Amino acid sequence: MARDTFSDLLWIPHTSHRVCQASEEKKDVINVKHYRCMTAYHAAYAPFLIRLVTLEDVSCLWGLPITGVPVTGTTDGRNAKGRLFELLGIKEHEQSDLLKKRGSERNEKSMELTFLKSKFRERFENLPVERDEDTLKWYVRAYILDLMSSSLYPDSGGDGIPLWYLDLIVDLDTPVQYNWGGAVLAYLYRHLCLATEPGRGSMYGPVMLLQHWSWTRFPVLRPEPQTKNWEPTWGTPSLDTCASFAYKWCCPHKYVSSSHYKTQGARIPRGQFQSLTEDHVNWEPYGTVYSKLPTVTQQGRPYYLYRGPLLFYWIVEHTYPDRCMRQFGLFQEIPVPEPLNRHTHVELHK
Repeated sequence: MARDTFSDLLWIPHTSHRVCQASEEKKDVINVKHYRCMTAYHAAYAPFLIRLVTLEDVSCLWGLPITGVPVTGTTDGRNAKGRLFELLGIKEHEQSDLLKKRGSERNEKSMELTFLKSKFRERFENLPVERDEDTLKWYVRAYILDLMSSSLYPDSGGDGIPLWYLDLIVDLDTPVQYNWGGAVLAYLYRHLCLATEPGRGSMYGPVMLLQHWSWTRFPVLRPEPQTKNWEPTWGTPSLDTCASFAYKWCCPHKYVSSSHYKTQGARIPRGQFQSLTEDHVNWEPYGTVYSKLPTVTQQGRPYYLYRGPLLFYWIVEHTYPDRCMRQFGLFQEIPVPEPLNRHTHVELHK
């Protein structure tokens, strides 16, 4: 956090909500991969085996912790509203501009994202040369809020940041060790479920994670680095500060262009996915570089095969890594039956 310029970090382009809306464009795999065929296991099917986004993927791709206190709590933002100056440096006369309007009423549980991008960018883009500890913490909280609402837990609205997120980042000196990775996976699973509903034309949630997962494991629609033989430098400058595996997709890339996409839409890549064989899949993409991935990733390794519920506020989703053991280099046996009956599963998704 010692950098004087925050703009390329705090306001990185891919943290826009609009990036997290899936469409059926030629470079997008979200609607291509037959997610309407998914079941409660949140798995992608091919003619040979099930593939699943797991805690291992969250840990390796994004470097998020997958152990710790569940990300949950009250969803009443009124307490946080009274602490906006303390936590973000927003004066009282400015606070009414932060509230998201719903008709003639104002929603006290959501902060206006347009304010965050305009006012906060103007205010926080450059750290003052002479700054106190409180000012620095305002910058840090603003960055975390933007990251949570734009990349980790984006919703369909795209213009609001839930005020209750502030309750998670009050104490920056001795922060609570939350299970951020498990919450992201629960949020992704829930939106995968919602995307299977009839009539759904788009998907929200942390779809950038889904995109990184697909590029890492499947050759279809995978971009190529513009610089030949480019390789990421994992492990530097140290394992405590180095990039996660998804850094592989951060360099300038190019896509294979095809005029057929203009007339055929997603039919071509759908066929390509259906034509995949097991030899086309990178089952264990992290093995060769695992020792160079962040420390937090290596600490989470004992929990990759965790089978049970994942929590994010009101969302409860279950993960079943025993249904995709080949992703862990293990033999696939007959999975243990799902512990939830259909009625309980339906109730959890209301």
